[in-house]
Parts: sequence; C-alpha cells; structure tokens
Amino acid sequence: MSEKAMCSNCKASVMIYDDAERKWKSAGRTPGLSNVNVYRHMVQNTFRVVGRKEQDGEVVINCAVISQLKYNRATPTFHQWRDGVRTVYGLNFSTHDEANMFAGAMEDALEMLRNGSGPPSGPSPAELEAKRREQEEKERQQKERERQEKERQERERKERERLENERIARERAAAACTKLLTYIYNLFMYLLGMRYANWLIANELDFVILADDS
Repeated sequence: MSEKAMCSNCKASVMIYDDAERKWKSAGRTPGLSNVNVYRHMVQNTFRVVGRKEQDGEVVINCAVISQLKYNRATPTFHQWRDGVRTVYGLNFSTHDEANMFAGAMEDALEMLRNGSGPPSGPSPAELEAKRREQEEKERQQKERERQEKERQERERKERERLENERIARERAAAACTKLLTYIYNLFMYLLGMRYANWLIANELDFVILADDS
C-alpha cells in the first residue's frame, strides 16, 4: 500500500469551529465518536488526517497535514489545529493515552515535513506506542483464550465426575435392590418351607390317630 498509518486508530469526537456562530460543532451528519489516524504516503512523503464515524463509516475529516500547520494541545484530551484553508479542527479524545498517541503521530509528521526528511531509519514514538498497544492486545487475547480453555477443561472434569458419580450411584442402587429381592425371596422360601413342614406334621399326626383308631 502507498499509505501507512502512523499510529493505531484513536477514538475522538471530531469538531469543526464555526466562525460565524463562534462555537464548536460536530463534524458529520450525526454526533458520535470517530476513528481518527494520521496517514503517510510513502512515495510522495505527504501526510493527511482521516476520521471515520464508528457507527456508519462516514468520513468526517480528510485534512492534509502541511509544514505550516500548528498543532495545539489545548487540554490533555482536546487538541486543535487550523488547516491551509482556515478551517479549524478539534479532536475531543476518549482517553489521555489516545490523545498522546495521536499527537505524537502528528508531531512526527510535522517534523518530517519541516526537515524534508525521507522515511525514518527507525520507528517513530507513535509507531512504537502503536506496536506496544498491539502487543498488549495480543497478550490480553492470549490470556483470555487460556482462561476460556481452563474453564472448558474444568467444566469437562466436573461433567466426568458427575457422570461417574451417577454411574456409581446406579450400581449401588442396583446392588441394594438385588440384595433386597434376594432377601425377600429367601424369606418367602423359608416361610413356604415352614408352612409345608407344618402341613406334613399335621397330616402325619392325623395318620397316627387314624391308625390307633383302627
């Protein structure tokens, strides 16, 4: 690609100053945060600021960066500048870190324009910051994957334990049921045997009495 981003996308509300009404107004059709960045054309060594709305991708700023531009950090999170046609832009950043990262990219661009330098021999502070944040995000995602994997393994372990406990409980219940049925069967057979024995005794006694009578 002929253009290269000077830093990671920074979230900010893009504002344009209305000279007639003497107040700041939101750029674009609707208010809201935009992703803003500084882009460098690697062949022509030119720079521009581009901002697109998060909600619908509307381009709310596409401003060339020229060497005469004066970048002003009005507050830690609100920065402003005037372009070559006298339009005053303001960026109200979401965080102090994003404001610093974007300002670093703008200041690097202005320094290269004013010095007439070509591509830097090493990464700029803004690029280093972007890489640092990218590395932190990768590490965060890796930790999140590891956490999810541990949770999955723990769920599987608990599920195996539950199934094993259910199997053992079923086997114990079946063994107890078998033991009870065996006991009932043996008791039944015992009672049946006693009844038969009593019947034999009774019948033998009757036989003896009849024999005596004869």
